[in-house]
Amino acid sequence: MVTACPSFLADADLHRWTATFEDEDTPDLFVRTSALALHLVELLREGRLEEVTPAATVVEGLLDDGDDATRELATLGLLEALGNITSHDDVGVGPGRVRAVLGPSAMQAWHGLDAMWSAAAALAAATSGPRVTVEDYAAISDPDLRRFFQVHRRAFPGGVIVGEADVLRAQTEQVRVSVVGGPADGGIRSGVPWAAVLSGLALALAVAVVLLVLR
Repeated sequence: MVTACPSFLADADLHRWTATFEDEDTPDLFVRTSALALHLVELLREGRLEEVTPAATVVEGLLDDGDDATRELATLGLLEALGNITSHDDVGVGPGRVRAVLGPSAMQAWHGLDAMWSAAAALAAATSGPRVTVEDYAAISDPDLRRFFQVHRRAFPGGVIVGEADVLRAQTEQVRVSVVGGPADGGIRSGVPWAAVLSGLALALAVAVVLLVLR
């Protein structure tokens, strides 16, 4: 993916961002792929399709021919991050701009991710309790923290913002209903990278603490 998008290697700001969320001397493929997603969105904003289109072609090949770990990284590392980032109005690039360059396999994965996050948003909207709000997001001035939220949280109409914890809660509820009401349908999300999810949740907890301090 990086070879198809060589300008990513020159983006020192994103490499600094990546280092912020990695353990020292321990590369994290999901962190690095989310950084690539941020870069691709920036290229879309600038209209530089000469790099975005080849990257999308590579992703299509990975989904068609890659092993399980490769498909997981392309789907949950890149496509999911692209969907989350472009859900935020201040990014300036909508999800339709991403969908326009995706191949059929990537579109199938994209629709699955949309269904998964939409289910999480519906459950979150129906559940009471403290939540990260649009106002909280707007108050984030640190660019690294804002990028983190863009990658790991998805915004929906009506001011609903959901994250990985909401997705896991919705998936747990789906499994519970399947067990009680009939055979499970396999769920929307399969092959969850639990190490990446738990790492993300730990970072999300740290971010939540920062938000409480900002308040």
